[in-house]
Formats: sequence, C-alpha cells, structure tokens
Amino acid sequence: RLLRWGVVVGVVFSAALYVTPAELLTNDGGVAAAADAELRRVVAPLQLLSSLVFVGDGVLQGSRDFRFEAVAVACSAAGAAAALLFDPNPDALSAAWDA
Repeated sequence: RLLRWGVVVGVVFSAALYVTPAELLTNDGGVAAAADAELRRVVAPLQLLSSLVFVGDGVLQGSRDFRFEAVAVACSAAGAAAALLFDPNPDALSAAWDA
C-alpha cells in the first residue's frame, strides 16, 4: 500500500514539476533558461523513482536494516561521483543534473 502511495505522489510531483516554469524557482534569468530544459528532461521524470526510493528508505529504517541502507547510499554516492567525474559533457549544469 505504501508503494502505491509513493507512485501517486511521484506522478503528482512529476506533473507539477513538468508544468512549472523555471522562473518560479530562481530570480536569475540565465539559470532559469539553463535549468528549464533540465527540469523537464531529468528532474520531472525522476520524481516517480524518487518517491519510491523515499518509501523504500522509510521501510528500511522501520525494519532497522541500517547496514543495507548505508551500503546502498554509499553505492549511489559512488555512482553519482563517477558520473560527475567522467561526464564528457563540458557543461557543468548538465553534468550535475546527469549525476
């Protein structure tokens, strides 16, 4: 039942971010222009996955499986660091979003 709630909330947040103009999130026009495409390309679609991970995180904490959670977080941090270090895209903002 919790995963269903996670899917519903993820879809709602994804839809909200997809229609939200980047100008609502920053006052800097250059940042808004650069972030607009990334918001729709990366952030909005990943909200569904993020909501499911949030539910899974709560389940792991509730079951007191902290060792598995620590290993999972370390692996995801290593993956993000590798994506930042080895991204062939020279644009720093796109590289950060891709990580």
